[in-house]
Amino acid sequence: MFEVTWVGNIDIAKLLIAAGADVNAQSIHGDTALMYTSVTGHPEIAKMFIEAGADVNARSNNGSTALMLAIDPVHTEIVQLLLEFGADVILDANFYYNFGQQYSEEGKYDHAILNYAKAIAINPKYVDAYCNRGLAYLYNFQYENAIADFNKALELENLRCNQ
Repeated sequence: MFEVTWVGNIDIAKLLIAAGADVNAQSIHGDTALMYTSVTGHPEIAKMFIEAGADVNARSNNGSTALMLAIDPVHTEIVQLLLEFGADVILDANFYYNFGQQYSEEGKYDHAILNYAKAIAINPKYVDAYCNRGLAYLYNFQYENAIADFNKALELENLRCNQ
């Protein structure tokens, strides 16, 4: 099911659904075929999965939903489809943190820094966001900002441990 989403083969998706494939099956990371489709941008396949019973609000192991994955990069048709079928709009600190992680893994540190900053704006005590933004600053040769974030993470961690 997951491979179909990457290549966007509608005919194979129809065959799999007709054969009773589980549209809510999850990868080892908790991702569903609908989540994969949200990333790859195949609205026809996304609609087929939804109409076959795919859970539009399923969460992966890291808390991502199909809607969160369709937003960046924006796949407008899929975002509209998910909202039409009742996807919850929850843009919490974890949402931005997860994108920060994704951008860091891709070496896009400027984008990672922006997403970690959004996570911190929502949750100013998000220790992991400060740590990872510090790393992104470090890899981006912004040493003073990296040190400031690492110090803030240590400060927050000490507060948490002393409570």
